[in-house]
Amino acid sequence: MTPAPLLPPLLSPLARLSPPVLATLFVILASLIFFWRLGEGPIYRTMEGREALVMQEIVRTGNWILPLRNGETIPSKPPLLHWVGAGVAQLSGGMSAWAARFPCALFSALSVGLTCLLGCRLANREVGILASLLLLTTPLFVEMAREAWVDSALAFFVLAAVTSFVCMYEADEWRGWQSVAFALSLAGATLSKGPIGYLLPGLIILLYLLVQGQLSRLWKLLSVGNIVLAVGIPVAWYLLALNQEGWTFFQKQVLQENVVRFTSGSGKRIPSSAFFFLPFIFNGLPWSLVFGFGVWHFSRQAPIREKGVLVLLWCFTIIAFFSIAAGKRDVYMLPLYPAMALFAVEWGWANIPPRTRPVSAFLRIPLLLITIGLGGLALLGALSVAQGYMTVDSESVDLLFGRKKWNGAALYIRFVSEQPVYGLAVISLLCGGGVWAAWAATAGRLRTGLWFVLCILLIATAGVYPFTRAYSKEFKNLTGFADRIAQTLEPEEPLFFYTPEPYSSEFDEFSQVYFYLDRYVPLAPCAQQADLSRCPPGYYILRSRHWQQLEQTPEAQLVLDSRTSAAPGARLRLVLIRRD
Repeated sequence: MTPAPLLPPLLSPLARLSPPVLATLFVILASLIFFWRLGEGPIYRTMEGREALVMQEIVRTGNWILPLRNGETIPSKPPLLHWVGAGVAQLSGGMSAWAARFPCALFSALSVGLTCLLGCRLANREVGILASLLLLTTPLFVEMAREAWVDSALAFFVLAAVTSFVCMYEADEWRGWQSVAFALSLAGATLSKGPIGYLLPGLIILLYLLVQGQLSRLWKLLSVGNIVLAVGIPVAWYLLALNQEGWTFFQKQVLQENVVRFTSGSGKRIPSSAFFFLPFIFNGLPWSLVFGFGVWHFSRQAPIREKGVLVLLWCFTIIAFFSIAAGKRDVYMLPLYPAMALFAVEWGWANIPPRTRPVSAFLRIPLLLITIGLGGLALLGALSVAQGYMTVDSESVDLLFGRKKWNGAALYIRFVSEQPVYGLAVISLLCGGGVWAAWAATAGRLRTGLWFVLCILLIATAGVYPFTRAYSKEFKNLTGFADRIAQTLEPEEPLFFYTPEPYSSEFDEFSQVYFYLDRYVPLAPCAQQADLSRCPPGYYILRSRHWQQLEQTPEAQLVLDSRTSAAPGARLRLVLIRRD
């Protein structure tokens, strides 16, 4: 029996294109989505601010080897992301949020295209096309494409290393451009996030060859040329950085960021080994559910050939590695989402029957009524916003959502209020698509329902998220506080950061403020002691809770409070004081 095609008739002509052409088209499509409104919304997250500060330092000083964040702190990660961002800043006329985020948008777009290429290679063009669309609509992947975090670069280079390995493995040809691409991918991964750039693709390949009984092929990867490129380039940078900062650099970037973080975490509570289970599901919805169905179907088939084995081991390796590590963050799962998309298509989507028995009327009618009701409420709300009857500050909104409105409702209210015609059209498409998806799924046309879900997510990713993500950043940022500081102080007036607690740059939450001040804010010489009276005259930034403990200090007075100048959703409260 011939399996049903994965693509609908509208997209079937794409399957006749060559894999390189398909990959190029998906890179273009992803670039259009990720780069649209990329610079909208200020930097407000600590991690993004840290990377942007390093790029800003490169542009300011011209130090491309080891620029010091805020002029005094060794960066936590190697410089590849910083090099790209600083280069874009110089070409575009200055450092900005857009330039800082450019590298991640670029690497994410390339990952979408490369996923298509790998899918074509491992299975067929339909799998490559559909896997790219799934990756393009995966929540965590989309979010990180618009953030200046190193993990998007690491994810791309891990994907590139595995893809080049697959090309060599299937052709049993271990030289040529594939070999060069493999070595450069390992070097790029390492220059993005340190030695883990070797470990992740290395463990994936090692485990796959072990399962296939082809471990002897591992030695074919270790040619002299590969070693020179893969190891020599990162080692050259590490040696130059070591020469610049000596033991302090080695302790920070080699020991602290790798050994200590893996064995002891970041100094906070160490999550359990099951930490990644729920984040993997929620950050990959709905495709993580299709992936789960694929795993169930895979376990029942017990395939003899290699179909699906590599990408499943890829997912398992990354989850297992970070589950063992003490340090855990949701974003660490980013390198496995291309593999999740590929497996979800080949073993999940492909095994969902095009037609099944419809849901009983007893369940179908209530489900459809609920879907129609929710869609109708969403449209009614959007219409009232477009007409000006509902705003972000409406009492009804505060009553229903409270402060949580800054994470959802307020974003969509602003989206519709600022572009009512466009917003209403998009919301109508989303609601209509949701109703049709529910109708198709309950009628037994599961694949049709999935395609409606995919279309809804594509519309949201391309047409709504670039707005709401920017609004979210505007609702939570501290740029207004930074602007007030810049207006209050002259450039030559001393400004320090003060904390009475033991200080570690790893917990520096003020990087976004420093970025927009565009000046150094060094740690005060009198910091880390609960006696502000010992501090010399000048201005100091500190947490509001610390100021409440120290405000009786003689000759110290409050100048600015971020509560009156920061965005309404800002979680961090800072103050600027003057010590006379």
